[in-house]
Amino acid sequence: MIERILSESGGFSSRYLPLIATVLISIGIYGCMNNKPVLKRWVWRTVFTSTAFLSLAALVFSAYLVIFVGGSSVTSVGLLLLVVIILIPAQIKLRKYYLKSSGYW
Repeated sequence: MIERILSESGGFSSRYLPLIATVLISIGIYGCMNNKPVLKRWVWRTVFTSTAFLSLAALVFSAYLVIFVGGSSVTSVGLLLLVVIILIPAQIKLRKYYLKSSGYW
């Protein structure tokens, strides 16, 4: 990610979207861990829904690669699955965070 930002290759989303997503998820986890309302509830619901949808899309794409491309895609499939596995604890925290009672927000 740092190499892509420094080399200025690709578009804005290619360079900065992973960094923005990482910071946003980190802020949500910080708020959840410290029991502090940060931003609005709908923001965290949107972040959770987006990451859940992207994780599902990564799993479907991984299955596609395994079925139609075969053994030459093992590295790509492994990396996609690793990202999905790493996101699971963050998704659980974000879900708990936005499901807190209305009085919290």
